[in-house]
Amino acid sequence: MQLNNDLNNMQIYCDESGFTGNRLLDADQPIFTFASVASNEEEAQFIVEKIIKDYGIQNGEIKSGNLVKNPKGLRALDEILEILDGRYKICICDKKYTIAGKFFEYIFEPALAAKNSIFYRMNFHRFITNYLHLKLVTQDKSAEVIFEEFYKVMKEGVDTPTKSLFQIINNQSDLVLDQIQKFAHYNKDSFLSEMDGYLGEGSGKWILDITTTCLFSSLGKWGQKIDILDVYCDSSKPLNANQEIFNSMVGRTERKSQIYEQFNLELPLTFNLKQPIQMVDSKSFYGIQLADAIAGSFNYAYKNIEDKQNTFALKWMNKIFQDESILATYLGGDYEYANINNASAMLNWLTLNHIVQKCDNGLPILDNISDEILSLRQLMLLNPPPNVKVWNI
Repeated sequence: MQLNNDLNNMQIYCDESGFTGNRLLDADQPIFTFASVASNEEEAQFIVEKIIKDYGIQNGEIKSGNLVKNPKGLRALDEILEILDGRYKICICDKKYTIAGKFFEYIFEPALAAKNSIFYRMNFHRFITNYLHLKLVTQDKSAEVIFEEFYKVMKEGVDTPTKSLFQIINNQSDLVLDQIQKFAHYNKDSFLSEMDGYLGEGSGKWILDITTTCLFSSLGKWGQKIDILDVYCDSSKPLNANQEIFNSMVGRTERKSQIYEQFNLELPLTFNLKQPIQMVDSKSFYGIQLADAIAGSFNYAYKNIEDKQNTFALKWMNKIFQDESILATYLGGDYEYANINNASAMLNWLTLNHIVQKCDNGLPILDNISDEILSLRQLMLLNPPPNVKVWNI
């Protein structure tokens, strides 16, 4: 069967792998992947039935969770990736990095919002996020406690008791983490004001889940190539609960994007849906099975990234940083942003320390902050800290 390459005559099928909802610290599922595939049911049926027949797959359905368990199943997934090359998009998320980013978004951002451009320009958000991610990766107990409590507060509501989060606990063994905790303590009110009505079992039940974010990012990218999107997703509780943002895109012909010139990056903010996103069962839609196969393949590859003998994982991982289909939404590991041997990271550390000192003294943290950061930078240049090796400010 000749595959149809006219994207405007296709549907978009979506599925995920590694779903744990808000539980981003789940030890058994550290990676979340979300795949979207451009196809149609006739074509998808042909591919699925061919793969099932050629590889002797049982139960008449492609399930990546079963296929990654044996070499024959991995070969089947590899063939699907080859057949659909250029016809899918995939979001890959390291959940520990995701929750570190969410921590900055909900704990730091509300307090800094009025002048947040200052902090984003100096990569303050990356300093905090990558530092916290490093602590989680190295299984730092103090960080794990903070994030467990952060998860509980986001899930259960503002009255959830905490022993570390929003508390001042002098942590002499980790001065950065100590200041992060103090910042959270002093700025709890701005966090609560920002999250009013979104914590606990209300409208923010899935506030830490990243399914909606991944779907929106994927459809934004598809919308750059396809005029009208007809989208089918495997039934999902977070997506069922967050349809409003997608319903607003039905019949929306205007195109808006956010441009990040320093990264030569364009992020679409709109796309045009033919109809509300259809929530369907994978057993009844062959396109969903293909999306499942792709999501599961990249989840498997990222989990096995360190295994140099795993040829399939290596082959698929090579696509991640070479293929425009990959939307690496939350991938951590760039710890240079948190390495205070770098002048930029040291400046961010001094800025955090300065902000917390202002909180100690009851001063508004954003008053004169731009001039104060310039003064910190000048002080570093006049009296270089002995540990700084890379001057990148």
